[in-house]
Amino acid sequence: ILMEFKYRGNEVPFGQRLAMVRMIDDFTAQGKWSMLLICEHDVVDPEQDIDASKATVRRIYYKGEWRKPKVGFTNVKACIDQFIKHVKSKE
Repeated sequence: ILMEFKYRGNEVPFGQRLAMVRMIDDFTAQGKWSMLLICEHDVVDPEQDIDASKATVRRIYYKGEWRKPKVGFTNVKACIDQFIKHVKSKE
């Protein structure tokens, strides 16, 4: 699981997004379960810790396509828990 966190409203630059997508595509091509989460937080102070588990998932890149998180799985923890559950159901 690859994640990128940006402050609310900031976008992931094209080159950075492309590099992460290529990594996920390579992992997937090798038969590895993988996904990319683009997440946002609202912590203004750069010295303050960000609780990643509570960050909002904006977009998910999985199996070659971008998706919006399903209702109820919009925070990082819920999204990852759902992904793990999905992977275990396929094994």
